Amino acid sequence: MNMQKVSTLMMVLVGGVCLLAGCQDKPVDVDLGAGSPTTGSGDITRRPRYVYGVKIGIWTFRVPLGQLSKNKALWSCLDEERTALKSKILGLNGIRVGVGGKGDLEKVDKILKTMMASNYSKSVLQIFNNKSGAIVVGRNMPAQTIFLYSGSKGIAGNDYPPGDNLIRISAAADSSSADKSLLTITPEIRSDKTELQIVREHGTARLEEVPLRFPFKVVRFQLKMTNGEFIIIAPGVQANRPTSLGHCFLTSLDNKVEFEQLLVLHPEVVRIEMKN
Repeated sequence: MNMQKVSTLMMVLVGGVCLLAGCQDKPVDVDLGAGSPTTGSGDITRRPRYVYGVKIGIWTFRVPLGQLSKNKALWSCLDEERTALKSKILGLNGIRVGVGGKGDLEKVDKILKTMMASNYSKSVLQIFNNKSGAIVVGRNMPAQTIFLYSGSKGIAGNDYPPGDNLIRISAAADSSSADKSLLTITPEIRSDKTELQIVREHGTARLEEVPLRFPFKVVRFQLKMTNGEFIIIAPGVQANRPTSLGHCFLTSLDNKVEFEQLLVLHPEVVRIEMKN
């Protein structure tokens, strides 16, 4: 499949090229209102109000085709049981997911260096109010044919219109804990085609042309994360099948050389004080 992919991230871009070890992301300031709590004679002291969100540091690497899915050293550093309920479905569709702890980050960095991994993007995504953001792993893709394994239903193929290949991330912070979050991750195609829909924003409804979206819910997975942990999303063995989801979303062709893409997600709960 001769496809050119550009890993473009729809979020706050942070410059610089580095591997994992020692990388620190600077969160973007969020101003949620004007003014500040005041106290004075006759005034009631206002308690500060906070909104919780999740800041996700994202590193994107690429390595020559075939190195990621079979690298035992890399996957031995990661816990794949965290996605146990979906690991078989993910694997059959050419996607492999693992979770690492604080002590594993440096190990993974060294392994990536031995694979001559090139870090060609680094960014930060901040999500508040349980909304979602997206990583574009393939921009301006031609029409694609993708065969999905869905467990008991077997395998089925569909043709999808031109558009962008996304990894959509929804994130919710646990307000009762200072360091725990829940991430929901879904590959999807955002089509170039649009349809007229009613869009509601700030209590106002309006008609708007919005892109048709094709989420691959069969491979949607959730992970409960603690600050300091990180997620790796990479092609699995079945990504060598050209019509697999892993091949279409996590491989690329550059000057007739095939590469695999690896995503490292580093979520962290953040708290922003709301101004009155």
